[in-house]
Amino acid sequence: MRTLSYACLWLSALIAPFMATATGNLVTYPAGNTSELLPASDYYEVEVRQGEVSRSLIVYMSRSNGGATNNRNRPVANDSISWANFSMGAPVEVTVTLRTNLPGDTSGPVTVLPTRKHVSVQRRSEREISFTLFEPGQYSVEMGAQGYKNGLLLFADPLEQDVPEPTAAGVYSCAPCTLEGLNGISKDYHTVRFEPVAHHIGNWYPKGHVKNIYLAGGAVVHGAIHFNDAANNGSRVYGRGHLDGRMFGEGSERSTKFHMVEASGDTRDITVEGIIISQPSAFAVRLLGKNNDIHWVKTPGGWRFNNDGLVGYENTRISNSFVWANDDAIKLYRDHQQIDNLVIWHLTNGGSFQWAWTTIDTQDVEVRNVDILHGEWPHDGRNQGVFNLRGSALRGQVKVQKDYLFENIVIENPIKVFVNLQPNDVPHIIKNVTFRNIEFKAGKDVVNRIVGFSEEAKITDILFDNVRMNGECLTAETARTLANFEFRHTERIEFRCPQGVRKVSGYGYDNLIELHNNSTRVHIAPDFGAKLVSYALNNVELLQQEPGEYGWQLQPEKLASGEQAPPFNGGGRFDVGDTRNHPDRARLIYGAWQPQILGDRHVRLVSSYDPQRGLRLTREYQLDEQGSGLTIRFSMRNESAAEQTAHFWSRPLAQGGGIFVKALKKGHLFDGGVVVRDHAGNISTLPRDPNILRSDDYLVVKGQPPFFKFGFDSLAPEHYYWTPNGLMFSGSYPVFADGNYVMPAEGRYSLYYNTNFKGRSVAELEPLSPAYTLAPAESAEFFERWELQSLPFPGTAESLSLNEILTQMGLVSQEKNT
Repeated sequence: MRTLSYACLWLSALIAPFMATATGNLVTYPAGNTSELLPASDYYEVEVRQGEVSRSLIVYMSRSNGGATNNRNRPVANDSISWANFSMGAPVEVTVTLRTNLPGDTSGPVTVLPTRKHVSVQRRSEREISFTLFEPGQYSVEMGAQGYKNGLLLFADPLEQDVPEPTAAGVYSCAPCTLEGLNGISKDYHTVRFEPVAHHIGNWYPKGHVKNIYLAGGAVVHGAIHFNDAANNGSRVYGRGHLDGRMFGEGSERSTKFHMVEASGDTRDITVEGIIISQPSAFAVRLLGKNNDIHWVKTPGGWRFNNDGLVGYENTRISNSFVWANDDAIKLYRDHQQIDNLVIWHLTNGGSFQWAWTTIDTQDVEVRNVDILHGEWPHDGRNQGVFNLRGSALRGQVKVQKDYLFENIVIENPIKVFVNLQPNDVPHIIKNVTFRNIEFKAGKDVVNRIVGFSEEAKITDILFDNVRMNGECLTAETARTLANFEFRHTERIEFRCPQGVRKVSGYGYDNLIELHNNSTRVHIAPDFGAKLVSYALNNVELLQQEPGEYGWQLQPEKLASGEQAPPFNGGGRFDVGDTRNHPDRARLIYGAWQPQILGDRHVRLVSSYDPQRGLRLTREYQLDEQGSGLTIRFSMRNESAAEQTAHFWSRPLAQGGGIFVKALKKGHLFDGGVVVRDHAGNISTLPRDPNILRSDDYLVVKGQPPFFKFGFDSLAPEHYYWTPNGLMFSGSYPVFADGNYVMPAEGRYSLYYNTNFKGRSVAELEPLSPAYTLAPAESAEFFERWELQSLPFPGTAESLSLNEILTQMGLVSQEKNT
């Protein structure tokens, strides 16, 4: 035992210079393990920074070795891909520098995909860009239209939680490991730790007592790992290192193709987690037994046919992974597979989701939240497309695949083949499949087919729910005329588009979002701060509109210099405070937001990142199926590297001159529950005025008092406004008794009532949230509920008593009033 102790001390001293470098929430990995098999990138340098700490990353590169395997591979024969990895627990600023010019056309903007991550890029020079990543994930940096042909991938992993110590009991640590040494491991060891150096092991078949195989960050293991029988049940391959397959050769010879992490059908409960499987020789992961887990795995640089991605059979869960594939990325061959949160880059061969190569019985498969960055199929083919079923061999009697769900999938770039389900060689039945919230881009020559084998073996009960091509939701008609869908031997193929939501032109914009039902219309302007430009019941408008600003769009530089005048900003505006410390919020209030239709009468909009405020905002509008009910959900995310404090602040402008009512419930922010502020900024308690009526439960403003601004310290969430054109608005919002409300004259709710504001009569109805102090990457949420009803405005409003107003508005009963 003493000898083992000395050996461990010696090993620790040997590998110490190669260990990962960690500072707080950032971990980077040692360089020095590149070689001819896995070289450093010719094109990119990458630096990551948190606070005052910055580090350079090792950037690896793979050049295509697949051009000779098939003519279909010619489009990628001269490509390369570079990548770097690190782990993060807080936002990281990334700087990418080109070492030399990229081949091809790299003109145009620099993008970081997936777009749903909303990464904003700043170009520091012709060769240098920077951006901030706010959460772990897999990202593609693409410089110009053809930059992806020699692209850069960034693998930002979460911080590791379970790292075996190299000197711990039962841990076999080697630097380097050899196949002879691994095959000779005694039963005293349950864990093998590959230290951060280069290892050449070829094909290794671990013995059953080795349950944990850890690849430390920076380790490059040249070889493959195979689990052959039940003795390997429960094995785990994990870490932040590389398992690389280039040593096995190239070309189309099957003798050079080995699956990188493989488990036979007799082996179950295998976990593969966190590692990079680079330049795979054949499949990256192939687990043919049950109950497997594949998470945070990345597979860059597989150029050959048969470079399938992540394969796990019955009851397998795959999540948070990046799949680069030149054959089937994910095979959906067995029951109860759950696939979630993937990023896929597909080359020229295979399907992103392959359903069946031979006939099989399968049910209960769910695929959600997938970004397909590229699908480089050059033309039509039997086993190509995002969704593919080859069905070329019969195993026994006719088989059935059923109960599949594909949801929230985005294909970022134009593709040639989308849906390609055609088991035309064998009788095979497919039924009960839903495609929901899927977006793809394609040209006029796109291929789509759903073709059953025969009238006895059909494809039936397929629902396309909010599937969009080039932004347009496909209907039964446009699926044929625009997307070229071919249907044969099918029944009950339905295309459904969200009801009550569409893009329209109006108010000077070509891309308004309209939500509507049989009585209510809502118009949202993505190009103007995602504000409401209309909220109308039976064509009667609530909001104060401003025709002079229709079509207005922010030009940040001109606004800052004074060349562009700030708009009046009518309608349903929404803000963030507080304005005392952060007066410049133009990008958030006036700037363009990105819309996404989510479902019936439901849209989400996302702002750009505002470096002045350190925030990105998200807003959702959802209109009820019947009636005027509108739910508005707000969220803010701190995407800066520093702590930020902010609150939500609604500021819709209703048509002025109406009757305002606020429900009262005593708070503790200021005495009396209500304060007023004059134009000089002086704050005072509520004075007596004939246009202000008050009881214990309500305050009413029915005409212009000698001041304009009210602040309410009320714990009641309700507020109401009766417009001169005959609408009664009802609103509610969360109120927090112990919330940190920071606006001294506004409290928990504010009203701006002015019948002569810049020549307009307005009432600004202003619910406020507490202030939220957000650490980097933290978020906060808030919501409001709005409703309208028709209510003729009284001609004698100025003479009505408090109880008469409350009774006519339905806030108190006649009996109670009496």
